[in-house]
Amino acid sequence: MEAQIESLYRDKRKDLKKVFANFLTTEDGIGEYRTHVQHLEDQYELNLKVIMRYSFVVSAHIIFETRLIAFCDEVWKEKSLEFQIKDFKQDKKSQKSKGLVERARKYLTNHAKLDFGGMPAWCRLMNLQKVRNCIVHTNGFVDKCWDCDYLKYLAGKKCGISLDDDGRLLLSDDFCRQNLDDLEVFFRDVFERAGWKV
Repeated sequence: MEAQIESLYRDKRKDLKKVFANFLTTEDGIGEYRTHVQHLEDQYELNLKVIMRYSFVVSAHIIFETRLIAFCDEVWKEKSLEFQIKDFKQDKKSQKSKGLVERARKYLTNHAKLDFGGMPAWCRLMNLQKVRNCIVHTNGFVDKCWDCDYLKYLAGKKCGISLDDDGRLLLSDDFCRQNLDDLEVFFRDVFERAGWKV
């Protein structure tokens, strides 16, 4: 889809050149043309690309949560475990509700005895979750989110995450592709650890 938006951007830029073709002989015409081109570039770079990648992150995380909870339910059935994932609503000590992903990890570790150690994809998917939370709760503005320091650390690592001048997350195409690959690798690994054929 991003390629389609880029193609549309190039077409719009060509259209602008055609519209202003007769006016590019004067300074005013050139200035007006440049203003329209800059507006188009801003719309593409600062809005459309950012929104597309934010949408991807939210969708990928929904898939991650949904598939992880379905996996927990299947493990519960297969191993005839006493508790289901839905029984883990909150942390008993803090009385604080835990997110689905953390509850699933604890459930699978404590009850299904699945080890999450040595799974690099898991660590990167936890980064995806932090990015998703920042997008959903603060529209990508890092200074306003709970994981502010960690996200700034990630941005400094050059792992496909950076910050714009306003402190808003910018995500590269590579970041999105890596997380898609990580979803596949994670589920393949966790299925194998559960003894399922992949």
